[in-house]
Amino acid sequence: MRLFSNDKTGKAWDQNRDYGVLLVSQFTLFGVLKGNKPDFHVAMPPQKAKPFYESLVEKFRQSYNPDSIKGTINQ
Repeated sequence: MRLFSNDKTGKAWDQNRDYGVLLVSQFTLFGVLKGNKPDFHVAMPPQKAKPFYESLVEKFRQSYNPDSIKGTINQ
């Protein structure tokens, strides 16, 4: 993740830039190999992961230009 900070205030996302943000749910980041097969037992269960991810997308929409935030959910 790269956040662009304002040199005057030091705050990230505090500049008048019109960048888009794409948030992608990525459960495979917690995959480990057992032999030649992936194992996702350490990933968050779907019933917890989906609301967690949706709350993250909403927080981005509240703190940035809502029209510039795009979120996807792998189903």
